[in-house]
Amino acid sequence: MSATSSLSAFQSQPAVARLTALWALSEAGLGGIMHFFRTPFTGLVVGGVAVILILLIGHLAEQKTASILRALFIVLLIKGLVSPHSPPTAYLAVSFQGLCAVGLFAVFRSPTVVGLLLGGLALLESAVQKILMLTLFFGNSLWEAIDAFSLQLFEQFGWVGLSNTSLWLIAAYTGGYLIAGLAIGWWGGRFARRLPSLMDQFTPPVVTEPGQAPDYPETSAWRRFWRRTNGHFILLALLLVASFWLDDVLNYDPIILLLRTLCAIVLWYGIVTPLFLDLLSRLFRKSRMKRGQELDLVIQSFPQLRALAMHAWKDSESLRGTRRLTGFFTRLVVYSLHTELPASAPVSAVHAGKQS
Repeated sequence: MSATSSLSAFQSQPAVARLTALWALSEAGLGGIMHFFRTPFTGLVVGGVAVILILLIGHLAEQKTASILRALFIVLLIKGLVSPHSPPTAYLAVSFQGLCAVGLFAVFRSPTVVGLLLGGLALLESAVQKILMLTLFFGNSLWEAIDAFSLQLFEQFGWVGLSNTSLWLIAAYTGGYLIAGLAIGWWGGRFARRLPSLMDQFTPPVVTEPGQAPDYPETSAWRRFWRRTNGHFILLALLLVASFWLDDVLNYDPIILLLRTLCAIVLWYGIVTPLFLDLLSRLFRKSRMKRGQELDLVIQSFPQLRALAMHAWKDSESLRGTRRLTGFFTRLVVYSLHTELPASAPVSAVHAGKQS
């Protein structure tokens, strides 16, 4: 498929193009910021938004598999271009969400059923991924330290017989993500069904000056390394303090723990991650030559989408609690679908260019 025909296919469904732009903005903007500051529950927030947007793309698209795969590829490309500091696990999570949606839409047609399964699987994968990464960096020593510390603490209060605290923590963490994913997926399914009536309920604001796309300066390799690893160094320090305190109980050398964890961090962030991102950037450079117009149109829509997000947040200020969040997101999606964004506007321009 040529670049022009690919662009025309992308623009032939304006709603899908706009939702793709929102998904890309969430991953590259919101996800990039949360990964940069190592914000807790990044996977829950960004993954939850992605689940709803992917669900809407599949629900509205005529060719569900092709539309979701095209949107997934564009989002991965833009994520690599705009937020290169995101870890490889973030790209794996996004890929899992998109491919999982393709499989579910191939079997089920109900947006509620797809939403429940997609939300549960996507956020469960995010939780399991974090637990596996902690085990990779710190080994079983982390969970042994948690068990030994909690056992001594429980014995001081006379709670004899309580053990395997780490397993309970893992179960609570993954269970919480699973429940949140099911709730988000259920709400997303209802949202998809109610979308036609919501389109008539909210009037979008007029955004006249979309502004310029943001400039993301390059940072040094060492600074990127430190930003990615500072959270792990803090956790390592806490684990070392606990291991010295519980040395007799755990029966291992804290220095070995230090060396093992440092080697794991350097291996992952100093070797594996740069190699992965280098391979990814080569793929992106080749793909950008083929899909450059699509990427440019999506990126050009970011300032306008951010302006719509500010209007949606202001328009939902009368709501409280979780209703404020759902009201904000509902308005943002409806405003985006109503507004003619650069990512869906120039279809006629493309055909005019052909004729000329």
